[in-house]
Amino acid sequence: MQSSPIKIHEEFNLTSLGIPADVYKQQNLSLESDRFITIKESTPDGKTFFNIVDVSQGFKLQKKPLKADAILMHPSKPIISMRTGGDQSSSGVQIVDLSKKEVLRELTIPEQIQYWTWVNETIIGMVGTKTIYHIDVTTKPYSAGASTIFRKSEDIERVAAQILSYAVDSSGKWCVLFGIYSVSKALHGMIQLYSVEQQASQTLEGFVPHFADVALVDPGYVNTVLAFVGKKPSESTWNFLILEVGKPIDQAQKIKKKQLFQTAPDANVSDIPILSYVSEKYCLAFIISRSSYLYVHEMFTGSMIHRGRMSSDMIVSCCKHSGTDGMMCVNRKGAVIYVSIDESTIVNYIQTKCPHIPDAAGVAFKIAQAGSLPGAEQLFSSLFNKYFSEQDYTNAAKTAAKAPGGMLRTAETIAKFKNAPKVPGNKSQPLLQYFSYFLESNVKLNAIETMELVRPILAQGRKDLVETWVKGDKIECTSELGELVRPHDRALAAIIFKNAGSTEMTVQLMVEAGQFDQIRSYCTATGYQPNYLKILKGVLDSGLSDRAVELGKMLCSRGPDGQSSPAVPLNTVFDLFIQYNRVTELTSIMLDALKSNRPEDGPAQTKLLELCISRDPNLATSILQSRNFSYFDKPKIARACEQMGLLGYALENYTELADIRRVIVNTHMLNKDQLISFLCSLEAEKAKICLADMIRASPHNVTIPAEAAVKMTESGSIQPEEIVKIFESLGSIDGVFYYLRNIVSNTDDPEIVFKYIEATTKLGHLNDLEAIIRTNQVYDPEKVKDFLMEIKLPNPKALIFLCDANGYIEEMTKYLYKNNFINYVGTYLTNVNPQAAPKVMAALIDMECEESTIRNYLANIRMCPLDQLVEAFESRNRLRMLQGWLEARASEGNQSTELHTALAKIYVDTNKDADNFLVNNAFYDPKVVGKYCEEREPLKAYLAYKKGGPSCDMELIEVTNKNMLYKLQASYLVERKDPELWKVVLDEENPHRKRLIEQIVQTALPDTNNADEVAVTVKAFADAGLHHELIEILDKIVLHRTDFAKCNNLKTMLILTAIKSEPSRVMDYVNRLEDYNAPKLAQKAIEHGLYEEAFAMYVKVGNNDEAVNILLTHLKDLARAQTFAEKIGQPALWSRLGQALSLIHICRCRRIERCRSRWSPYH
Repeated sequence: MQSSPIKIHEEFNLTSLGIPADVYKQQNLSLESDRFITIKESTPDGKTFFNIVDVSQGFKLQKKPLKADAILMHPSKPIISMRTGGDQSSSGVQIVDLSKKEVLRELTIPEQIQYWTWVNETIIGMVGTKTIYHIDVTTKPYSAGASTIFRKSEDIERVAAQILSYAVDSSGKWCVLFGIYSVSKALHGMIQLYSVEQQASQTLEGFVPHFADVALVDPGYVNTVLAFVGKKPSESTWNFLILEVGKPIDQAQKIKKKQLFQTAPDANVSDIPILSYVSEKYCLAFIISRSSYLYVHEMFTGSMIHRGRMSSDMIVSCCKHSGTDGMMCVNRKGAVIYVSIDESTIVNYIQTKCPHIPDAAGVAFKIAQAGSLPGAEQLFSSLFNKYFSEQDYTNAAKTAAKAPGGMLRTAETIAKFKNAPKVPGNKSQPLLQYFSYFLESNVKLNAIETMELVRPILAQGRKDLVETWVKGDKIECTSELGELVRPHDRALAAIIFKNAGSTEMTVQLMVEAGQFDQIRSYCTATGYQPNYLKILKGVLDSGLSDRAVELGKMLCSRGPDGQSSPAVPLNTVFDLFIQYNRVTELTSIMLDALKSNRPEDGPAQTKLLELCISRDPNLATSILQSRNFSYFDKPKIARACEQMGLLGYALENYTELADIRRVIVNTHMLNKDQLISFLCSLEAEKAKICLADMIRASPHNVTIPAEAAVKMTESGSIQPEEIVKIFESLGSIDGVFYYLRNIVSNTDDPEIVFKYIEATTKLGHLNDLEAIIRTNQVYDPEKVKDFLMEIKLPNPKALIFLCDANGYIEEMTKYLYKNNFINYVGTYLTNVNPQAAPKVMAALIDMECEESTIRNYLANIRMCPLDQLVEAFESRNRLRMLQGWLEARASEGNQSTELHTALAKIYVDTNKDADNFLVNNAFYDPKVVGKYCEEREPLKAYLAYKKGGPSCDMELIEVTNKNMLYKLQASYLVERKDPELWKVVLDEENPHRKRLIEQIVQTALPDTNNADEVAVTVKAFADAGLHHELIEILDKIVLHRTDFAKCNNLKTMLILTAIKSEPSRVMDYVNRLEDYNAPKLAQKAIEHGLYEEAFAMYVKVGNNDEAVNILLTHLKDLARAQTFAEKIGQPALWSRLGQALSLIHICRCRRIERCRSRWSPYH
């Protein structure tokens, strides 16, 4: 096939954007439409970028470092979908509207996604490992899950097909999935066609399926078909198939076409189709193979009209090219290739170069009809005449509409329909059928057709139909149509003139209709320059004030951006309206025209302000207050304002200081806020001069100067100390007060705060003085205290608050006492700070205040720091003065240590049942009281220390030693039962030990009835090595006291001590005592060589075996042993005696033998 009607050219190369040449692969590149191309790029350092190329913006590149595995751009909107792999069982999807920066959807798909694509404007189709899902971006909430559509067929899952495409037809009722798989190194295709309504699938063997809506049977009926290339693995031939999946025009005419798909002779035998697109406009199917061969089939018979290689490199992706209804493709080298048909040659090409197509002329006609293509003019004329002669006026109208170049839409054709006879049984006139087809089929009527249709419609009074057609762009607008409609509807006529490009008539009708807001933009767009001044005069002459204002605003407008020049000079408009004495209207126009506040509008601003000041001062005030004008003649306007009494605006616009000073003193005629604002706008030095002028002019009304001073301070133009200096220099203490009252809470300058305190004091504003003293932390308290004490306020409350807050309690008390404010002392203690009582009382005592007064103050205090209070009285030898107060608190249940300690001291000094208090009170501090009593009453010190127990051990020992109270010490030690304390007092270095031991031996222990006390004492003596003293103690306790006569431990201890220190007394104790630990003591006696005493112990307890053993082993008295055995008469003793005799015999024999051996003859 030569002179192919298919045009192929390279439009652009993506590598020119800096995108590497090795990334253009199917898994990296996405092409959802001819607007965006996306390419995934991985850099050597492990980073991932996505290149988004906006084709509609001249291949503009955006490089985004997104954390995603893949992205997908919306076919027509700046909406990006990002997909992450997640784990092997899920995929994450986020869809974002880039223009609104809004997340539309965010969800997780419970499978790995193998393929995804936009199936229409709102839905993304996603192919998982087993399931196909749809995500609707319009679904709310944004986190809603995906919809499950259908499962993959078992055949596709079985062969593990690699998915290459997924699509949904325009009705949403059919879905098709396509993938390829390999068998014995040969690639095969498999298609799954799914019916949403029937929820059933069909598996087809083939490649590149594509849905299309094309009119294949009747030009007025669209067929929904599936086009694909079919080939079974067992066959060698390929076929191009077209199957109707939608509702056919007639069930008997359901489309099912099959034509041989002939691969290119030079193509590799393993080449397979991988991409396809169906042009619905031209009814052509484009198929691209893996080796970049392009095959084009017409859809009417399915025949091929073109084949050839379109690129030396593999095409990796393609989509519809909206401008030509061809294809936009990208190959592996980054080339963007456009494929389209040559509209001027394709019809003739099919007629003359495609003899293999059945009825090639008919196919050519259908393609020309579908795409309104040239080259079939004669065919259209013949067909039109055929239908017309058959009185098939509807099809004749369709043919005329489809004929290329409007060749049949002429006055002759309309005349033909107008004169055609009416078809019997059809009520509609042939001409009406002609127009009805065009209107119903959305085919716009041309000028001739429009005039023929509109004339009778307007005659019937149906201008609403004409308006509908104009707005729906169903008829062609011309000047003739405008003139025709104008008598019936001026506004509609204006629209028609505008659409027809009749500028003069359009502007004229806009003026008549009052559509002034549209005139300027329309004239700018069309380049038309009307005589605006003439038009404006005409409106003014007509007396239409509202329209004059609208037109004047339009003429003086600078456009939406404020940068255009007015259509008529502002001065010209100004003078014209003054000439007509339309001041109100002029003001409205000028305010609108001057709102952009441009330097060149200064003269116009001045003229308008002068006019308003003289004619409408309120309006002038409003304009000046708005601050919208900046470039008028300020001195000129200031003088005009001053003459009209607008002094505030006169001030604002005067620039000379003399003028300002003349006006500013008239504070009674000035708006306070305006005056203050003006002062704040002045330079500092000028502001200070004006401030002084105002104070001089109104010395008794300083509130406004004070408020102005506050604002100037807040703005930072003048420092507070400068303001204060101005007020003070003019003797205005009131001014200082009112000024500082507003800033004192925000300053950190102690001197400023002091100035405020000074002013409040001098003016007698004691409430304000108290408030600042209480709340402010900046002032110097020492300085303020001295000032307040020196000035001697009639009410010292402020001074009291200051002294209380800063710890000047003693000074405050003395001041109040000296200045006859003694009643405030009680009030202070009761209502302000009872905790300060110690310092107050100390000061009062120092001032020799009467005791009755002090007691009265105390009576009203219940809680205060007791330790400080006691110290205050005690240090001044007035502790007894507190007795009543302390007893009252104690009776209330107060268990404070300080309180009871103080009472203890008082009772000791007064000897008021002190011993009983010291013994029984559990709340005083024994150590403190003991120390207090040591020099006064040592015995009471002893009682206090004894009450303190372990914590006062050493103090008690010391005081008893110091005062030779050994008997008390001995008694305490015995009662304490503390081994560690015993170690201390029984230490050899203790000079008091001997006298202490005497008291222990003579009185303390003999007087105790507590066995534990005796045991601990005995053990302490034993540990200290005081054996002789211990024997004396034990002898008295054990042998002379019946209450300890049965204490076995003491008996044992007595004998054991005697064994160690006085052996001569052991036998006496053994014989006199009973129930001691004889076995243990006998063993100790043996260790110390006291065998007789040990023998006596064993005999006493009946341990005869051990007694015989002592006689035989230690005393070696066999005869005595024999006598003892005879006395006891126990067989065991005789046995033990026999063993001893045998042993003695053996020993004797051995000695004899040794003696014999010594006298041997050999020696």
